[in-house]
Amino acid sequence: MAWARITEADLLTKISGDELETFRATALGSGQVDPVEPAITTVTNLVRGHVRANPVNTLGAEGTIPKELLGPALDLLVIEIQKRCAGLLVDMSNTRKEAGNTAMGILSRVASKQFAIENPETHETGITKPKPSVTQKMTHLSAAQQNGI
Repeated sequence: MAWARITEADLLTKISGDELETFRATALGSGQVDPVEPAITTVTNLVRGHVRANPVNTLGAEGTIPKELLGPALDLLVIEIQKRCAGLLVDMSNTRKEAGNTAMGILSRVASKQFAIENPETHETGITKPKPSVTQKMTHLSAAQQNGI
């Protein structure tokens, strides 16, 4: 599977356009920035941190996450956006809280090698994983030292 950036269109698969606009209107005070893009960045970094915790994994291009983790990331994104409106708009059900707990559980399993993700086709530039190498000192024997070999 490919790695991709989380988009607002992805977010709209988890919440309605009306709900997102209500969150925006409630969260935006005078001079404040739109909460969606910073929340996407926060969740993307969280997912990438869990992926990076497993040394077997390779990170995709900056700002991308594995497609296998898009669903859990979106569950966390909805909660992240909701937190900006804490006290003003409340999710009356525990559905989103449970989805967030499940998402964090999946990310923990990624970090502990219990949930596999596919490595990206291209990796993040500037980050390389060390490759194991063994160097052995060569012993040079003279003709006199090779007696009996």
